[in-house]
Amino acid sequence: KKKGQEREVAEKHLKQLKKYLESLECRRKPLMAYFGETYPNDECGMCDNCLSVDDDVEDLTIQAQQFLSTIIRSGEKFGATHIADILRGSKAKKVLENEHEKLSTYGIGLEFSKDQWM
Repeated sequence: KKKGQEREVAEKHLKQLKKYLESLECRRKPLMAYFGETYPNDECGMCDNCLSVDDDVEDLTIQAQQFLSTIIRSGEKFGATHIADILRGSKAKKVLENEHEKLSTYGIGLEFSKDQWM
């Protein structure tokens, strides 16, 4: 039973660590709280998140799903350039020869350039 409890505690700590690492908030407050101390400010101005100038974090989950879906639908045998061509609706010879213009993901990625897809 002790091993089960240890595992539960370890999983709890792992979840807390993951939350801390993925957070975009100031890191000082939760770090101090972990050690039983309080930090009165919302931002410390010194951690990586406070110093980050990139406030426009963009969620690219859908685009990642589209890219992976295109890889699967095209048979998992083409490189990133070809996948980007499919997503951008290219009429490149290789796309048409493989009938990839018929894929449901063909042309759904026009909001990004070829370089951005790769």
